[in-house]
Amino acid sequence: MTVEYLRQSKPEANRAVDAARAIAVASGALEDIETLAGIVVSKLAVTFDSFGRDANCQSEGESQGNNATVRSEVMADIPDAHRQVKHLTHAQRDSIGDVAVEIVPDEILRPKNTPVRSVCRGAPCREFSIMACAPMSVVTIRRQGKPAKKYRPSA
Repeated sequence: MTVEYLRQSKPEANRAVDAARAIAVASGALEDIETLAGIVVSKLAVTFDSFGRDANCQSEGESQGNNATVRSEVMADIPDAHRQVKHLTHAQRDSIGDVAVEIVPDEILRPKNTPVRSVCRGAPCREFSIMACAPMSVVTIRRQGKPAKKYRPSA
């Protein structure tokens, strides 16, 4: 009786060659990032995430023009949204997993770790999936009829 294999792994010698090649590529990329940080990170973003900064970023004039069309109460919410994002990212970094953060009384955000490629393609900063949490929290609170008041934790 002969043994028929449906699938076999590579021989040990081939796996060692592949591992050495992967280590060389990774260490080369890390060295490039240390020496040419911004340029290399942009190139890697295009390579691995199809993200070209020039195609997705606004000019300074476009940004100021868009800001002028936003109502003043919405603009006043932006610093609070930044604070919420910072608070969420610190909590998520500390937990290395899914977290739940109370941003205002009785309003709890439970962001999920989202793979980079799953985030909306149209968002200019789509590689930062946590960025959607603060604006969505404002939308959720207002949709529920609650006032979007500023909440300062007692800590």
